[in-house]
Amino acid sequence: MEPEGHQSIFRYPIIGCTLIISEIITSLARTWGTKIRVPGSNGAFGPDDDGETYTGNSDGHYDEFGGGIWKKPHKFSHTFFMAPMLYLPQLFCLLLFYIMNGTRCGRRYLNPEQERNAGEGEQNPRGAGRRPHNRRVEQDMRYSKGIFVIPAIFNYAATCLLYVGFNLTYPSSTILFKGAILFFTSLLSVAFLGRNMNPRMWIGVVICIMGLANLGIHDYIFMAKNDYDTNGIVAGDLLIVMAQIMYSIQAVIEQKLLTRYTNLTPLETLGFEGLYGFCISFFLLIIFSFVNAGAFSNLPDHYLEAPFDALKQMKNSWKVSIIVIGMMIFNTIHYLLALMITKDYGATPRMVINSIAYAATWGIILLLKWQTYKWYLIPGFPLVVIGYLMYFDLIFMYIFRCIRRKCFRTAAVPEDDQVNLLANGHAG
Repeated sequence: MEPEGHQSIFRYPIIGCTLIISEIITSLARTWGTKIRVPGSNGAFGPDDDGETYTGNSDGHYDEFGGGIWKKPHKFSHTFFMAPMLYLPQLFCLLLFYIMNGTRCGRRYLNPEQERNAGEGEQNPRGAGRRPHNRRVEQDMRYSKGIFVIPAIFNYAATCLLYVGFNLTYPSSTILFKGAILFFTSLLSVAFLGRNMNPRMWIGVVICIMGLANLGIHDYIFMAKNDYDTNGIVAGDLLIVMAQIMYSIQAVIEQKLLTRYTNLTPLETLGFEGLYGFCISFFLLIIFSFVNAGAFSNLPDHYLEAPFDALKQMKNSWKVSIIVIGMMIFNTIHYLLALMITKDYGATPRMVINSIAYAATWGIILLLKWQTYKWYLIPGFPLVVIGYLMYFDLIFMYIFRCIRRKCFRTAAVPEDDQVNLLANGHAG
């Protein structure tokens, strides 16, 4: 199913580059949002980012519409609010899918391989392929729309676990444990999809993991220990690893669906996952708006989520609005391209390409001085690139084969001599 060698990167260069760029923009927007402090909803007397209770003083801002006092400027930290917002553009992908298909919404067509196996059939008037007469093949093409709820649940669960873990442990733990998603995706692909990975691919995966670990180890060495609770660090790291496992399972399930039902398109998959994800996240958003998280939450009145606070922050800052809209657009583009790569090449190449985006994002964060730069972070970036090149067999194996052919080249035997040798061999 998955092409070997350099074909998987040179065949779709635009898709791969756009996937990396969209992931970088989404990650930078998410990080930028945590750097901005904006007044939120009115009438809130919860703690600010420093943990101090704010009840309204000379630093307060009065809301001319609500008549109350805005909460002291705080970070835009609304993961549960952002979840349905990110799913919202995916709903339009589903609408776009049906518009593009027109009257063919309920009809399925065979790909060339299935068409040959299905036998002769009636030619489609639109020229899209032959309608199948083989009942077994036609049944194999059918699927329930409910199957998309499974990857949607895993995606939302991973997002929630990542959010909780991020608040308990060091910020760089996210990039540190990104290698886990690459490892578990490779492992699950071999275990449940029967995919064969040669030693070169495993070496590439391990090198990528080493590079990501090198980039994420910073906070564990230099972050002040008294800023975090030891038990909280352990719990947060475990939650982040669990989130990566969830993402791995989601990617493997998507690969299974896209390869099992060859008439299933990435656009349709994205649309239905967005539909179920939006329904689940919106329902839980309402519930979390009434859950008091105590000191764990810095949002108004200590609720686990405060959607009105998020809307007020978007209204009070055009930067926050741009961040939200940008994440909605580029996250959808990234996910669509990721599904295209998953369908054509598999879940593991998708994660290997994503690792380039993770490393590039971390490098940009260092350039923007959002994170302290240390010299020992330098090896992490080339390690990720080397692992990427090794996995896709782009440079190193090609150079190795050229050297082997040059150094161990045997003298060519003329064709006539080969015939004589074969004849003598048979005669003997």
